[in-house]
Amino acid sequence: MPDTASNIIIDISGNTANMATDFASAGAGVTFAHVPIQKIAFGDDSITKRVTEANPLPVTLQSYQNLVGVTGILMGVSGHVQIKNPHDTYGKNFLKVAGTTSGGLIGVTGYIQGMTNGYPLGISGTVSINESSGLLVHGVSGTDGITGINAPVTITGGRRLNYLTDTIKIQDSVVGISGGRNLLASTDSISVLGYNQANQVAAQLFSNDGTTAGFSGDALKVAVTNTAFTATVNVSSTHGVTNDAAGNGLMVQGMSGGIGNPVIVRGEQGGSVPITTSSPISANINNLVSIDDTDILNSLENSGKPIVNNLSGIKQDSTNIPLIRNDLSSGKVRVTVSEIEQPNSLIAGTKSFNTTAQVVRGSGVLKDGVKVKASVDNTDVIFVGGFSLTNRPDQGMPLEPGESCYISINNISVLYARAASGNQSLHYLGS
Repeated sequence: MPDTASNIIIDISGNTANMATDFASAGAGVTFAHVPIQKIAFGDDSITKRVTEANPLPVTLQSYQNLVGVTGILMGVSGHVQIKNPHDTYGKNFLKVAGTTSGGLIGVTGYIQGMTNGYPLGISGTVSINESSGLLVHGVSGTDGITGINAPVTITGGRRLNYLTDTIKIQDSVVGISGGRNLLASTDSISVLGYNQANQVAAQLFSNDGTTAGFSGDALKVAVTNTAFTATVNVSSTHGVTNDAAGNGLMVQGMSGGIGNPVIVRGEQGGSVPITTSSPISANINNLVSIDDTDILNSLENSGKPIVNNLSGIKQDSTNIPLIRNDLSSGKVRVTVSEIEQPNSLIAGTKSFNTTAQVVRGSGVLKDGVKVKASVDNTDVIFVGGFSLTNRPDQGMPLEPGESCYISINNISVLYARAASGNQSLHYLGS
């Protein structure tokens, strides 16, 4: 069980010693612990003195920030001492400073002034300022602009100038004249300069309702309304339409469906456009086209041929014709596909594209469409689409690196592509 009483007994080689302590129930680091009571000694390396009433402990009072209050007997102080008056309950105590023990005046050498941003220092009695005694009188701040030392004293109410004693210098300023002044051609001259200190004077033109006139470059905008006028215009005998850059073609595009779409030209009722020419037109026909007149003639020779027999059957019984027409119009015709002819050739390759849209391949007939794939080594998206991709970057389908898609077209020459940034590669495989 802990000993909570003051003073503790210590066993020393069979004997006991009573140690003077105080049992502390609270305190920083000494809660519920014995605090020893010790005697203090002071001195140097050779002499040690115990602290007694006759030999008090020497103490040095010092503070880093806060004031140190001292009461009691006189004590010597070295260095600076700040004296602060203690406060009572109502703060009415004051600190009295006198020049003598009897309360005489304090002699002052130097300048006497009030506190910064405080009340001015009041002086009772008669104050005489005599320039002959060497007393300088000047303002509290600034300089006089001549000696660089003393500022002039502000005079309230002003001072009249006298031509015998005063000189005025006017520099880089405007002198105000009350009541105006008449200018004379014989003595006065006026220079009017523009905003840039040049001879051009800027001016604004206003209508009677306050609207300002408009300008286009160095020309004044003029509109003629509510009147008829006649103009003579010289027009060249030759007219042309020129593109904005040399070497570029003149682009003709439609208005509907987005900017850059081509102009669609159709014939009457959406059909073909007839072409009339005075000379033969060269035409290229791909693949083989055969016309065998012998087969046609053999089918029409006699009643035993297929065409004649079929025509005869239709002549005798035409009831099936309306049924066939209805099935065709309603989509009920059944078709049995016995064989699909597969393409016998492939179109494949890889092409690099920059941010300008280009055709994937110049030519190539397709029967089963084409599949395109963005290279896995690409660093950005690549767009694929039609001709409109050349003028509208947003008219294409984006393909991430490694992404692919199938496109059902009959010729690869209608397929275009472009890169979102840098140079990106596109693989294609068609048949």
